[in-house]
Amino acid sequence: MPPSALFGDSAIDAARPIRVVVVGAGFSGITTAIRLLQRVPNIKLTIYEAYAGVGGTWFSNKYPGIACDIPSHCYQLSFFQKTDWSSFYAPGHEIQAYLQSAVDAYKLWPYIKLEHRLTNAIYSEETGKWNLTIQYGNAEQFDDTADILITAMGALSRWKWPDIKGLDSFTGKIMHSANWEADKGEGAWEDSWKDKRAFCLRAKAPIASLWRGSAPNVSLSNGCVDTFTCSPSLRASSHQ
Repeated sequence: MPPSALFGDSAIDAARPIRVVVVGAGFSGITTAIRLLQRVPNIKLTIYEAYAGVGGTWFSNKYPGIACDIPSHCYQLSFFQKTDWSSFYAPGHEIQAYLQSAVDAYKLWPYIKLEHRLTNAIYSEETGKWNLTIQYGNAEQFDDTADILITAMGALSRWKWPDIKGLDSFTGKIMHSANWEADKGEGAWEDSWKDKRAFCLRAKAPIASLWRGSAPNVSLSNGCVDTFTCSPSLRASSHQ
């Protein structure tokens, strides 16, 4: 029997190759990728991100006034600190830029595949691997495999409309804060909201930022912004 049959073809202390797929390039995905590359030898890493840029919810959410509800200096990586935040509660675009700067600093771009969405994942007991199906843009789906699958998809980027009777027949403008139409130039929402009445439903963190960002664009003479919430402690109807 040849020695390789007993001892293998590699040194006893050599790390075995390991294939890791991370889904999502927001705070969780970026942090995971940084630490994996620093601490796991012989890793083959891929980060699949469904959007066209990194930052997760801070890339996908673009509603007016978007900002963090946690002090800026606390809302960052302990090992990659930013000391020149523009405000106590940083605006969304600045947080997204911070996350992109982390990707630049830790050289993660070679591992990131933008506009790649995970559509199916099945674990095989026989092979001990994850069988993945990935959708790239409008192209055909393709298959991938991984020894370890890490889902770092944030709940805030997976939004859905609430179940409200008559929502489908409402003839006015309807927009979700997580899918805001951030048009610019002529015809943007800043112009179309003049002299209009706006209703903001729910009262979690986004509505405070949304109200603050949209209210100045509603005419004081004929328009107003009403906010409604289901929480007993926060229930209110606020008029500008």
